[in-house]
This record gives sequence, C-alpha cells and structure tokens, in this order.
Amino acid sequence: MKTAGLLLSSVALFLVALKTLFLQRRQLDMLRELCTALERMAAELGEHNTPLPELMDALEREDSPLLRPFFTELQASLRQLDDRSFAESWREAVDRHLTLPAAQKTELYRLGGYLGRYAGELQKDVLLSVQASLLRKLKCLEDQAPDRRRLTVGLTMAAISMLLILNL
Repeated sequence: MKTAGLLLSSVALFLVALKTLFLQRRQLDMLRELCTALERMAAELGEHNTPLPELMDALEREDSPLLRPFFTELQASLRQLDDRSFAESWREAVDRHLTLPAAQKTELYRLGGYLGRYAGELQKDVLLSVQASLLRKLKCLEDQAPDRRRLTVGLTMAAISMLLILNL
C-alpha cells in the first residue's frame, strides 16, 4: 500500500511538472502569435484603413489556433455593438482567451479602447506601442525559459526524491 501511494504521488508530481512546462510554452507561443497579429492589425488599420469587422474576420481565418477563439469572439461582438461597446467586448475576450500575465493584459485592455474609435494612424501607433511592450516581455520570458524549465524539473525531481527518502 505504501508503494502504491508513493507511485501515485510521484506520478502526480510528474504530471504537475508537465502541465507547468506546457503552460510556460503556451504562454510564449501566445505572445509570439499575438505580436504578429498586432503587427498585421497595425498595417491594415494604418495603411489600408481596413474596417474592423473585415480585419477581425481576416484574423479569425488565419492559421493561428491559439488566437482563433479570441478573434472569433471579437468578430461576433462586432455584430452586437448596440448592446455594448467594442472596448468591453475586447476586454472580455482578452480575459477569456489570452493566458497572459496581468501587466500584458492591462496593455491589451488599453488597446481595446482605441480600436474602432480613432483615426487609423492613431490606432496603428497604439497597436505598435502595445506590440513593442509585448515583444519586450516575450524576449524576457524567452531568456528566462531555460532557467524556468530547469527549475520546474529540478523541483519536481527533488520532491520525488524526498518522497522516496521519507518512505525508505
């Protein structure tokens, strides 16, 4: 019975470590894709004055599985602008679909207040400003990623080792 408990505890710790590593990787991937999407939005709004519904539709159809639900929700919210503002919908979509640190979400909330309300050039400037902030965070996270992975694996192995030692 003691061995079964030890085995189950070890497997649980291992699964938690895998999930942590997966979430760390997903956060990096999401930031990369979001930076690319913001750059495209800036180009479309600043240079072509693409209407917001058309832009959200194009971004929804792109090959970005992590961001597709985000843009799908925004596309749907554009059909309900009489009920609530796009900024509110943007904020809810950020909270619901983007797994980012609070500081980056705050940057994105600010962006939602500009989209669809101001001239294309101002929207472009704000988009590029937010993108630059996200790129800085991405670089920082990428630089820390190897250490975070080693820490996650090391702590997991230490916990499993402690379980083994305590059960000898």
